[in-house]
Amino acid sequence: MKFRLQKILDVREIIEQQKQKEFSVVMQQLQNENDNLNALIEKRSLFTDAMQFENKISVRGVAEHHSYLATLTRGISHKVGEVSKIEKEVDKKREVLLKATTDRKSIEKLREKAQEEFLKEERAAEQALIDEIAMRKVKSQKVI
Repeated sequence: MKFRLQKILDVREIIEQQKQKEFSVVMQQLQNENDNLNALIEKRSLFTDAMQFENKISVRGVAEHHSYLATLTRGISHKVGEVSKIEKEVDKKREVLLKATTDRKSIEKLREKAQEEFLKEERAAEQALIDEIAMRKVKSQKVI
């Protein structure tokens, strides 16, 4: 059986694969940014804990610690913004991938229905041939 929409199905499969790759790339970016964010949070936490155990800190040391802590906090805020932006991009890519998958599946359903119809017609033709052979056999036995 030749499916008349096979080329369309092939194109839809290629599109779906491309969208899957794009989605995977964005998901990897999100994972990387989350890792970076968690590293910054851990760094700030360790630095804050270390500051609590220092007994003798000069005024200049306190100012440097405060400045470094502020830099870490700004970095965390910036990373949170980047993560949020990438999460939105992930959502968009997920929707596009879902649409591509739905489009491919709709064509596959048409192919399955066409295959079922083809098989049904084949069975009907085969049964008609069997019936014809049986009728000829019965007629030939009546003639004898």
